[in-house]
Amino acid sequence: MRNSEINLPKWLEQGYSILRDAFSDNSFNLEQAVIALKKKKNEKRGSVLVVISELRKAGWLNTQLDPDDSRKRIYTLKGKSAILKEA
Repeated sequence: MRNSEINLPKWLEQGYSILRDAFSDNSFNLEQAVIALKKKKNEKRGSVLVVISELRKAGWLNTQLDPDDSRKRIYTLKGKSAILKEA
């Protein structure tokens, strides 16, 4: 993906790519995201929260309530083709 097509900071694109490699089209929770980003970029929990929040605001991440605990969220990344189509 090129910056001219998506207009997101490089660090956020990198976070998306790491999460996409780890989870593809599968759902994940915050703890799983922390593990994936910590493994590749040594991110701390606070930084992962920022990545998740910014991806959600940009429309690159779908969020739903965890059926087992409504205080928690389940995330699913949108595919690159869907993101480009919306842009």
